[in-house]
Amino acid sequence: MNKLLPLLLLFVLSSCARKIDFTQTLREELEASNVDLSAVQYYTNDGFTLNRVDGTGKEIAVDEMGVLEFGAMGTADALHVSSNTPGICLHQQNSHRIGISFEEGKYVFYESDSTEVAYGNRYKLRRDRDAYGQHIDTWDSYPHFEARFHGGEVWLQVKKRKVAKLLGNTRTLRGQRVYGNKVPRNQRKGPGFWDRFNNNKQNKSRGGGKSLPRF
Repeated sequence: MNKLLPLLLLFVLSSCARKIDFTQTLREELEASNVDLSAVQYYTNDGFTLNRVDGTGKEIAVDEMGVLEFGAMGTADALHVSSNTPGICLHQQNSHRIGISFEEGKYVFYESDSTEVAYGNRYKLRRDRDAYGQHIDTWDSYPHFEARFHGGEVWLQVKKRKVAKLLGNTRTLRGQRVYGNKVPRNQRKGPGFWDRFNNNKQNKSRGGGKSLPRF
């Protein structure tokens, strides 16, 4: 059992590392590459609840996969969205706000914070109350609901590999090595270091050039 714990920890860490924050910088890079924001799969990093302000209905449930489950009447006092629930971009209001849909035909707003430079201006779930506790009209698909955060701030994330495929201009660098004189020529990647500067070896047919001194 003790041997399995490090493996489980490694698996959890690797799973978390697959997602990166969706930021204003990343959005601008996608738009510069003519990638439609609706083609990106989004995830919420943390859970939140939308509570009804003026209404009575049965509470809505969410399963272990983060899928919303509606009651028989189709109304609810609360809409729960768990962490890592997938969503799509359903609305683009301006250059710093997008509407993310977790159920068909409806969306909530995520906005980038211009003061959050250290994090590349992450897209956070918009709060429904101001600093004085007054309700703010969100103009999203839930005008009679207010967001309640389960923990701290809630922001969007995307899978790094998926975004890289959408950008389509990434490649992995394998690095470079310094090869000594004892390395066989057929194992070298291109001409040897000194061969690049040895004009006598490169231009034997022309009869010109001067060999570099041997060290």
